Amino acid sequence: MRPWAILFPLILLVPVLGLAQGGPPMITDDPDTPGNRRWEINTANIATFSRRQYIDQVPYLDINYGLGDHIQLKVEGGWGMAKDLDSELDSGASSLLAGVKWRFLDEKDIGVNISMYPQFDFHCAYSSKSPALAAPGNQWWLPLEFSKHFGPYAVNPEAGYLYSTRGADAWFYGVVGAYELRENFELLAELHGDTLVQGGAGDLLCNIGIRYPFSAKALLIASAGRLWKPLPGAPAQYLTYFGLQFLL
Repeated sequence: MRPWAILFPLILLVPVLGLAQGGPPMITDDPDTPGNRRWEINTANIATFSRRQYIDQVPYLDINYGLGDHIQLKVEGGWGMAKDLDSELDSGASSLLAGVKWRFLDEKDIGVNISMYPQFDFHCAYSSKSPALAAPGNQWWLPLEFSKHFGPYAVNPEAGYLYSTRGADAWFYGVVGAYELRENFELLAELHGDTLVQGGAGDLLCNIGIRYPFSAKALLIASAGRLWKPLPGAPAQYLTYFGLQFLL
């Protein structure tokens, strides 16, 4: 079955009663920020697996802080374990990803939210030498996020460019839809893809997720997806995300 046949009905049914959009547990991000002097802390177990390889990152921390109502500071990273069919278990720390989000246009003013979110992925002294746990070289992520509400409906696309010092450069894109069953209880659907600058090969991930509130300041966040269209020569992959989000 094609991925559109699975996700298209979900994307059509995304009435947003609150501000449900992208961000953890999804890959595509949104223009929202935590708010002035407020924290958003995500702690998770992220697993990626195929027939040939299994990678498990736990704990994986994504820490965000709001400076004013339009700026967000972010740092994320974690500890991972990787196992290939033909090798022993490898473990170590990931690289560190730091970024600044700036929402420079608000929907209440011009009808659409737009933010830019430059991020730098770099190796620390403690980062693993394994390419499965920490991608070789450094990477710049240069995305733009958008969100637009149409009555009860919302669209949250993202698009950007990835520059790598030792890997392939790529364009990336995504779109998230959400349905709020009740206050802060959200069902999510996502399509996310990458296209290599040289050669034009690309991949496509289909993802579904949930945010479930335990309280006003703590939520269960989880997702599961499949890489339906992997890069040439790569196996089909599955991705799971299971964690907690704290709003402080």
